[in-house]
Amino acid sequence: MCEGCFGERLEALNIQRYVYDDAFIYVALSEDGAITSPLPKTTRRTQKNKCFKVKMSSKDTIKDLKIQLYKQTGQTPNDQLLYRELGGSLLDSDTTLFDARIEKNNVDQPLILIAQSITTVPVKYDEQQTRAPERGFIDTALAH
Repeated sequence: MCEGCFGERLEALNIQRYVYDDAFIYVALSEDGAITSPLPKTTRRTQKNKCFKVKMSSKDTIKDLKIQLYKQTGQTPNDQLLYRELGGSLLDSDTTLFDARIEKNNVDQPLILIAQSITTVPVKYDEQQTRAPERGFIDTALAH
């Protein structure tokens, strides 16, 4: 294989890393612009609150990713700042994931989300309100 062919083949393999459909993109939430420790891989609760998993395609834009993050975080896309790495350049909303060179299954190096206005991660309906005791438990110790 000649040097030119090898270079073309290497470039084609490099481009294939960034072409995908329905793959997961990971985004880590940074509260104050600094991640204090790496995300643990064993606890589901920490991963649920700090790292978000979104199914995307390489043809989708950063704005599409922000809309998907809005569904999980409650942060409007205008309040979201997405970075490839902490201290890196801001990702433009009109850029596709392919053009931004975002790899699929980037759990080791997730994108960094900095929320400009803090809101809490939405809680399930069952966890938001205390329920009144059911009719069968009203006269028992379980009702108090």
